[in-house]
Amino acid sequence: MTEINLPELKGSEKQIKWAESIREKIITTFNDYSKNKDILNKLLKKTEAKFWIETRDFPLDTLIEKIVKKEKKEKEQKEKTIYPNIKLISANVVRIEKDDDENIKLFFEKNETFRKLVKYDLGYTWNYDDYSWDKKTYNFIKEEIEVACRLLKKGFKVSLYNKLSIEKVKKEINNIEETFVEKCNKIEIPLNPALELDDEY
Repeated sequence: MTEINLPELKGSEKQIKWAESIREKIITTFNDYSKNKDILNKLLKKTEAKFWIETRDFPLDTLIEKIVKKEKKEKEQKEKTIYPNIKLISANVVRIEKDDDENIKLFFEKNETFRKLVKYDLGYTWNYDDYSWDKKTYNFIKEEIEVACRLLKKGFKVSLYNKLSIEKVKKEINNIEETFVEKCNKIEIPLNPALELDDEY
């Protein structure tokens, strides 16, 4: 126990005391410490007392699996995320997905600039069931590239679904002859007539 540098936990005095005892048991029962040192160290970086209390009954294997899965997901998300070359609108990422019918879906926080862009300019409709902005498309990759372009131009960072789309958009960004924003301006996307604001989303 003394060989491991443990960060201070955050929470109430009672929560911290309880969480510290749980964390100590985890270390004690961590069977092959030398083999799983990296995993254990990542687990021990959890500083919220609440985390230790809520996961106190989880088997150790489950905790390790959660960390590995989270790392994998974060790595995949990072590889799919493209940043704009202007000031960010939000720290959060617009996630682009595809449904079973090949239609495009956008997932993002409640944001009026985003809402106006995707609804009025790009023709997306709010899906109350999935909490997403959806659009029927017959060419998913083309639509994904176009919407990513428009979002990046406005200052949103985006996570793309298709690998080909990622490569094409990144190529646009790295093109020396013409800036990405200039190319975005050349993409002609018909605008929908302005509609009155409603209570969507």
